[in-house]
Amino acid sequence: MADTIAIAAALELVREGRGFDAHELLEDLWRAAPPAERDLYQGLVHVAVATYQESRGNEVGRTRQLEKALRRLTPYAPAYEGVEIAALLAWCRASLADGRCPPLPGLLAALERHEVTLAVADVGLARPRDLLLGVVQHLLPLRDPAGQAPEGEEDREVVGRIAHRLVDQPE
Repeated sequence: MADTIAIAAALELVREGRGFDAHELLEDLWRAAPPAERDLYQGLVHVAVATYQESRGNEVGRTRQLEKALRRLTPYAPAYEGVEIAALLAWCRASLADGRCPPLPGLLAALERHEVTLAVADVGLARPRDLLLGVVQHLLPLRDPAGQAPEGEEDREVVGRIAHRLVDQPE
């Protein structure tokens, strides 16, 4: 089962211009994924790296990464476990045609419209406030007893922004 919460966090990193950080997160997911999902994660890695290469002015690198993303992600179209693969493929094609990467669209429409129930800590979550609570309680480690922020504090902020965006949407 795809880790849609981590995918959402990685896509948010891409939207923020942090393609390299998104690549690191997705690479960890790819390595741990079952064989049937490895190409999904590897395709998402290519998307993240394409934006990173673009930020470095590497047009050849951007183009190659987008072409690899198309090859890896196509078998998962039109959607895979709530991830809008068809929209991502269209974004890759538009990026190739335009010679630049436009802003990444929302690709987790089912999550954003609250039409799926998420399983976090074996609890069904159907409402955005439940999602926020589940993310905070289950995915984000609390500060240690000395009051120091745990490693990965920055990632906590990204997940928090995603959860707040969901909560702030009208029901």
